Amino acid sequence: MKRFITLLLCAVLVCALTVPAAAAGSAHMSLSASSGTLYRGETFTVSVYLTNDQPVGRGGIVLSYDSGVFEFLGGTCNVSGATLAEVSAGRNGGVFALAEERVVSGTIFTIQMRVKDGAAFGTYTISGTASMEISCSVGGTSVTVACQHSYGGYTSVDSDTHQRTCSICQKVETGSHNWNSGTVTKSATCVSTGTRKYTCNNCGETKTETIPVSSDHRYGNWTDQGEAGHKGTCSVCGRTVVYGHAWEFVEVNQAPTCTATGKQTLRCVTCGREKTEEIPVTDHNYGPFEAVDADSHSHTCQDCGHRETLAHRHSDRYGHDTRGHWLLCDDCDARQEIQDHVPGPEATGDSPQLCTVCGQMLRAALNHVHEYSPEWSRDENGHWYACLHCQDRSDQQFHSFENACDDTCDTCGYVRIPPHDYSDLLTADDTGHYYPCHGCDEKKDFSAHIPGPEATINAAQTCTVCHHELAPRLPHEHTFAADGGQHVHICTCGATTPATDEDRCLICAADPNAQWNRFPWWILCIVEGVLLAAAVTALLLRKKK
Repeated sequence: MKRFITLLLCAVLVCALTVPAAAAGSAHMSLSASSGTLYRGETFTVSVYLTNDQPVGRGGIVLSYDSGVFEFLGGTCNVSGATLAEVSAGRNGGVFALAEERVVSGTIFTIQMRVKDGAAFGTYTISGTASMEISCSVGGTSVTVACQHSYGGYTSVDSDTHQRTCSICQKVETGSHNWNSGTVTKSATCVSTGTRKYTCNNCGETKTETIPVSSDHRYGNWTDQGEAGHKGTCSVCGRTVVYGHAWEFVEVNQAPTCTATGKQTLRCVTCGREKTEEIPVTDHNYGPFEAVDADSHSHTCQDCGHRETLAHRHSDRYGHDTRGHWLLCDDCDARQEIQDHVPGPEATGDSPQLCTVCGQMLRAALNHVHEYSPEWSRDENGHWYACLHCQDRSDQQFHSFENACDDTCDTCGYVRIPPHDYSDLLTADDTGHYYPCHGCDEKKDFSAHIPGPEATINAAQTCTVCHHELAPRLPHEHTFAADGGQHVHICTCGATTPATDEDRCLICAADPNAQWNRFPWWILCIVEGVLLAAAVTALLLRKKK
């Protein structure tokens, strides 16, 4: 039975390859290789593609190729539903047979082939012979068997080229030298040329190149030439030049301010000469602006006290409260153009009524529910909790100060300028003189004392402004001697001067009665009491004996 089936398949194949094509139909069969360039030992595929619009029942193809270059490995029949499908290496082709005639087109065979290891290099054509029930022409495909070159190293040919040879096909490849960046073998100077040697990166060939005489001199031993610069002499050719100093910063000797220039030291990096240079004054270090009047504001330099007054700058920045709005100065928040609000559309259930100029809420939305901030809002009159969504106020109170001069509210922390009640009388203490506030310890127009003449035995040293005593009179002995009923002043040399002012010391005008009254009589009384007690005790002890 198996022998019968084998004979039947062979008969079908023979018939498929030998039966003349019917004249009723026409088709074209093409071949294509998977690669146009192949190397020895590589495998590749040949696809057999049929363009056909006529029904057939069977067909086949036999490939024609150079068997010394290629070998047939096998393949696959791609005709679906074929009752006979065979790709035979022995026949170098394939056949198919169908149970009933139908249109067959597209890739009908995929044939695997290989380039033999010893194949000669060149371009070859693989063609085919088709046997179909319809007229069918067959095209071929061209492939090239190329060498996978294995080149050895380059060898120099001449001063411009080098070459290498493939060990497989003996192909010779020639190219130009690939020179490196070169190495200086002799440096050029300002009096002689130099040389540079180049080497080919591929074959090792070398060449030399002359380096022109250098325009750079080897200056050294720079010496300071004052303002003109510094002088140097070339150690090769002896040329002498003078160049300007090249200054670099060393240190700041005196920092500049907004009123005075500074000084800094510079040093020449070549010869070491130093010089002092002026540093320009700096800009003023102004503090914040403070309003002066309705038209201007000023700020003061925090370093020198210079005060600059400028006009207010009002743009489109508004301040507002429940009563109106105003433009704010961009620098100091001074107010300008205080106006009433301009109401927008009436409030609705969800939309409040706003001022069309500044956006201040004039009336909350009709469905609005107050939500008060936990933080105090404040102005110069008092503090309150403000609604987060409108201008409603809760728990509004006046500020709480400890006294008339306290500047900070104990409740909300609002800071005011306290209304001090200053005295009109100049007051002094050991530190200076000032006008005191009746309500607190604040001092107005405080100034240090201005000492007058040094203290003498006749007068104390006092402040020339408030006459507060700064140093007492120098110590001296009071003299109240009398000669013939007339008081005199006795000098340390023994001479006397009549005293016209009775009962007073001519040195300090001290009253002798006052001096007498100032004597510490209580000490004398204590002494007398002690002596009396001792005498009484002694008498009592004698009587007992």
